[in-house]
Amino acid sequence: MPEEKLKRTIQNVRQELSKTGELDDDLKDLLRTLDKDIDRVLAKEPLDDDDDETMSERVEKMASRFSAEYPRLEMLLREVSDTLGKLGI
Repeated sequence: MPEEKLKRTIQNVRQELSKTGELDDDLKDLLRTLDKDIDRVLAKEPLDDDDDETMSERVEKMASRFSAEYPRLEMLLREVSDTLGKLGI
């Protein structure tokens, strides 16, 4: 079930983040927003999507920013993006 996979992957992202050390403020803000949005998706609450990007597209951009320095985190974020796409988000 995609929702269960999303929950597991988000837990893995949180664990990986705890290992990464210090992130720049911009990435921290993006990750906090992502975390809140995913919690809302899992609670079946509507998202405040004011822009033209889907949540999956935003996650893909974040994954690209992590690629060089945090390859494991990048892989997990791409998995999140894929699962969100399967959920139609």
